[in-house]
Amino acid sequence: MIGKIITGSDPSGCARYCLDHDEARILCFDGLDIDPEQMTRLNEAVKAERGALSLTIAGDIGRSFHMQASLNTKVVKPVMHIALSFMKEDEPALTDRRMSEIAEDYLRRMKLDNTQYVVIRHHKPGGNPHVHIILNLVGNDGNRLDTDFIRRRNINVCKDLNRAYGLHWSRGKDNTDVEKLRSKEKTRYEIYHAVKSALNGSSGWRDFERKLLGRNVTCQLVRKNDGSVQGINFSKWNSSDGRYYTFKGSVIDRSMSYSGLMKQLEKNSIEESENINQSGASRPESYVLGVLVDLMESQTPEVQKDNNDKQKRKKRRI
Repeated sequence: MIGKIITGSDPSGCARYCLDHDEARILCFDGLDIDPEQMTRLNEAVKAERGALSLTIAGDIGRSFHMQASLNTKVVKPVMHIALSFMKEDEPALTDRRMSEIAEDYLRRMKLDNTQYVVIRHHKPGGNPHVHIILNLVGNDGNRLDTDFIRRRNINVCKDLNRAYGLHWSRGKDNTDVEKLRSKEKTRYEIYHAVKSALNGSSGWRDFERKLLGRNVTCQLVRKNDGSVQGINFSKWNSSDGRYYTFKGSVIDRSMSYSGLMKQLEKNSIEESENINQSGASRPESYVLGVLVDLMESQTPEVQKDNNDKQKRKKRRI
């Protein structure tokens, strides 16, 4: 099981998104003005009837959220949306009651239970079973819930729950079915696979960029005011929704920050050098020129200025 956390300001819209699926079921809720009869009907409804009930219940959830959020108007984004995704291997043991128990245990361990919340189950045929938790960041006492280090806490709590309930661990991004993802998230995974593939065997920055372009991904270095590199962004066009998405390297994956990429490229260069030395072959002139260009382009203005000053001092001595 893994968890993903998003914050927002529209409880009705978030609830409508989670409810308007034929396989969606409300497992449990607390502190919300939801009609139990409508909830039962929703869990069995499809298509037009489900759409109408989803709209009604989402409106009730929104009104409940807004009433409690008014206790603390300093909280600009009072909606937290958490998706807990389980592995297919766990499906036989994941009854509605079991998933409800795990979700509420998650909230207790995360210290997010003293507030309004609703737990909604999704399970498309052939997909991974998962639940959506929508909760109010304004607690029942009017105080804002503690969200410090929330993502680190999420990772630790998910690990504890996997052990406590005998759940399988996620196998990571490499085993994700990208075709089942939607727009932005699908693009993020496509960029992940493109960067990983381009890194494999790239001997320098230009080689890496060229391979990325071959996979319709571009990258842009982010620089500080002094010209030094601060980070990197990756962009890709999504033809399904006609939008251009850009992500920080660290958002794609922690290993894909600028420093992480440079370490891998340096490692590739060392390995290639060792292979060439072992084979007794010499490096082609084009390779040497490419490495020199990479080194020159990766220097900050300060480094380049310092090198120029050194050259001028040498000329004066002569």
